[in-house]
Amino acid sequence: MAVPESGNVLGKYRIVRPIGRGGMGVVYLAEDGNLGREVALKVLDRTVTCGEDFEERFRQEARTVAGLKHPNIVTIHSLERIDGDWVIDMPYIEGGSLADVTCRGGLTLGQQLGYARDALLALASCHEAGIVHRDVKPTNVLVTLHDGK
Repeated sequence: MAVPESGNVLGKYRIVRPIGRGGMGVVYLAEDGNLGREVALKVLDRTVTCGEDFEERFRQEARTVAGLKHPNIVTIHSLERIDGDWVIDMPYIEGGSLADVTCRGGLTLGQQLGYARDALLALASCHEAGIVHRDVKPTNVLVTLHDGK
């Protein structure tokens, strides 16, 4: 897939702008045209999704993650294939990543410990479900605007 540009439509989603890039693909701020809400839409890179056992393994992992109920874990709204691309629809978390927050200004020790505690509680929940994250880093820890930490 060509990288969607702002205003492009991908299935029921209108791309607003890119908000992140990682090893598995690009995350966009998008609008769900059916529900009229902002979402974070992760479009997986086709080089990652081309293995013959990828689909079943990925669907199973997405089902497991979607079943997690924890306040510090982003919910998966849906996993679907659109025009040959795998996309994951998740809530848009306004506030950015822990890396963004750190770059904007210093955090107190209490704030740092609070974020570490929240991340560890989320990881513990994943581990209890048999999931290992494998890519824990400040750019993958999202911070809501109302955290106030």
